[in-house]
Amino acid sequence: MATHNTPLRIDTKGRVALPCALRTEAHLDAGDELVASVAGPGQVLLQSREAVRRELWSANTAGSGHGNALEDVRNMREQDRERFHAADAARQDQIAVDGSDSARRGDELLRTLGL
Repeated sequence: MATHNTPLRIDTKGRVALPCALRTEAHLDAGDELVASVAGPGQVLLQSREAVRRELWSANTAGSGHGNALEDVRNMREQDRERFHAADAARQDQIAVDGSDSARRGDELLRTLGL
């Protein structure tokens, strides 16, 4: 891959035009969506969405040594479900305690009023 060191200028609206030679070498076409990320001070990396997608999948496939992103997400979702069910059970227990206490206080009030 040849490297183009083509000077570009940011216009007053913050836009930069990519010359045809750069777009051609990078296999970018009109209408392609790009993802911009800051690579460091004074450095911006432009990648097509497809390039980002390929990079993420290649870094997170089973056996790559980087972990399996799909399995990680499944595990996190399962942990979230377990925490939700535990919190829900605790809420239900508290409602039962509050309800029985309320009924007891109501019975005491009725007895006090002679009803």
